Amino acid sequence: MKPFRRILLPIELSEVSESAVDLALGLASQSGAEVIVFTAFEPPTYVYPSVAVDALSVALETAEDLATKGVETLAAKLRERYPRIRGVAERGFAREEILEAIPRLDCDLVVMATHGRRGVARAVLGSTAEVVVRKAEVPVLTVHPDARKAA
Repeated sequence: MKPFRRILLPIELSEVSESAVDLALGLASQSGAEVIVFTAFEPPTYVYPSVAVDALSVALETAEDLATKGVETLAAKLRERYPRIRGVAERGFAREEILEAIPRLDCDLVVMATHGRRGVARAVLGSTAEVVVRKAEVPVLTVHPDARKAA
């Protein structure tokens, strides 16, 4: 098996899964791969017709700035542990952006956390990890957020 060259590490900035980060950095250090810390931010949507277009534009710009700064800050922090890291933020829905990023960024592995939701919560919220596992054309390793606690 060829060593990994580029590992995509999709994260939610609000709740970074250290277990997925640890796994991705460990695999990268063994293979010399670059790690791409990736986040997708959904464009703000409003249903109120009275909201001005300018307000929507400002909200979108703010969301983009927060996502970009957040992923760059995390990438800089992780570079202290492993030097070959960069951050990427894209506008859109996470599952679609992750799947589009894999070939565009030439990734050969995805390491991502899963919430491990069950039942109604999973049915209502869906599972980004499940969609990525089913549709990605590269291997996808999923890690439960509590994996560190079990070790």
